[in-house]
Amino acid sequence: MDDLALANTIRFDAANGTRPLSLYGRAALLNALPGFPETPPLVLSATQPKAYLLRNFLSAEECDHLMKLAKRELAPSTVVGEAGDSVPSDIRTSAGMFLRKGQDKIVKAIEERIARLSGTPVDNGEGMQILRYDVGQKYDPHFDYFHDKVNPAPKRGGQRLATMLIYLVDTDKGGETTFPNAKLPQSFEADEPENPFASHIEHTDCAKKGIPVKSVRGDAILFFSMTQDGVLDRGSLHGACPVIEGQKWTAVKWIRVGKFDGNYQEEIPMPKLSRRTDEEPCVDDWDECAKWASQGWCELNPEFMTTADSARDSQSAACAKSCGLCNRRS
Repeated sequence: MDDLALANTIRFDAANGTRPLSLYGRAALLNALPGFPETPPLVLSATQPKAYLLRNFLSAEECDHLMKLAKRELAPSTVVGEAGDSVPSDIRTSAGMFLRKGQDKIVKAIEERIARLSGTPVDNGEGMQILRYDVGQKYDPHFDYFHDKVNPAPKRGGQRLATMLIYLVDTDKGGETTFPNAKLPQSFEADEPENPFASHIEHTDCAKKGIPVKSVRGDAILFFSMTQDGVLDRGSLHGACPVIEGQKWTAVKWIRVGKFDGNYQEEIPMPKLSRRTDEEPCVDDWDECAKWASQGWCELNPEFMTTADSARDSQSAACAKSCGLCNRRS
């Protein structure tokens, strides 16, 4: 998309103060635009957890394809038990199944896009899980990182580093993803057009604590369960609110510290989440930064492009070099 097309699509002027304040106000401006990698993420939470919201990460056709693959094999979901095995539980009442890694061309392309976004190798991802929630079904708040000693062992690829959660349908009511331990961003509940979390709107009780995210077809969340120094992030606690009307379908990809089931014999070092080094402290952490900057995203989406904690490790700006921050004095 060229600069003129982008300007005609996003009709607001940040300099005149008409730029939406709320995350969902800004997200609404992206409704007609292609998702990542054509457009950059939105920062859902800068830290505790580091989390991004992506509008239109999957196309409608990709969403339909994943659901079609899953429908023949859906079974009641399980959780990881104390011994590291899968056990049924009333804290998770959805139905689910796992796709094979690289199961077909469409699945493979989605997995490669997730790796590109997260900055991790494709091999670090587990097989994608597809989940369906009917009315009344939910998943109580939980961590995606493991508490047992079997699942995060080096031979399995180590601990879960990050999670990609993709919504495959619009959920009529309820079904929000929540981060109960996260701090609600400033102006998140601003009264703006198309903001479903405007302060005057009555939310479900489940969605009133922490940061809630709507289940919108094609949208996705990437969040990290570990910090750059390898510490488990308690801010990554998250849950799925009960569905009140309609259904909720999601695709989940868990990303490990190392290659999934890579059969490592020793502890796996924490991968670098940023390209920044002591020798080169001002960098672009995404290959797409130069393209995004040329389209005006440094001004249109500064929370991601230029804010000091927007990179994956929360220690620098995501697109510092392309947005011209390298020569600025601190």
